[in-house]
Amino acid sequence: MEAIVAVKDLLEFISNELKIIDEFKKYTFSKNNRTLMYKLEDGYYRIELNTYKSFDLDRKEASNEVIPYYYRKFNILHDWFKKHSILSASDFNARSSIFLEGSNLGFKDNFHFLITNQDFYQDFTMFKEQLIKTEKCFLNRFQSLYDLYDFEVLPIVSNKDYKFNMNSDEDLFILLRLVYIVSPNDFEELNNRVYNHFKIMCEDEHPHALAYMPKYDEIISDLKMI
Repeated sequence: MEAIVAVKDLLEFISNELKIIDEFKKYTFSKNNRTLMYKLEDGYYRIELNTYKSFDLDRKEASNEVIPYYYRKFNILHDWFKKHSILSASDFNARSSIFLEGSNLGFKDNFHFLITNQDFYQDFTMFKEQLIKTEKCFLNRFQSLYDLYDFEVLPIVSNKDYKFNMNSDEDLFILLRLVYIVSPNDFEELNNRVYNHFKIMCEDEHPHALAYMPKYDEIISDLKMI
């Protein structure tokens, strides 16, 4: 392999290598080789390879850094909200139910490939092995809505003092939809907390909260139509 300098060359090589590995044959690869998509009847798994011009601190060399992000989308949590969303169609379609880095699952986050191509196959072998392990763990961890609920929602429902992010808006309706499906007994209490959070965001003139608040009741009504 020739010296890797450009990110696009690195991604092309990674893509071509992953395509012949059994674990990734179920994925389709985007034209720019940054995205791997595995579609299911209920949604999809997606892996995005984010790349940055970087510097490997251990080897004191310039590098191309690759950070994989792992996404899971359940259509039932999102499709109903399309008519309410103020996002563009492309942004709305790109939203997922959860996304994580490798470290969230106990694996390595970032990978450095020196632009001089030194130690490339050693670096690629470590990247490939970690990607295979993380992808397998992620697929097994989020197979169902119940898996997502246990990981993402249960800590919020259990902690009455949990503070929502001030930039949360549409994601909170997706969260409520998940609770309504999986644990309806927890819905009203969490809905009140979300509603109060929207009120605070409106007081801070958060533009998305100001857009959603006038039709909050209508959104919740649609949310319950399973």
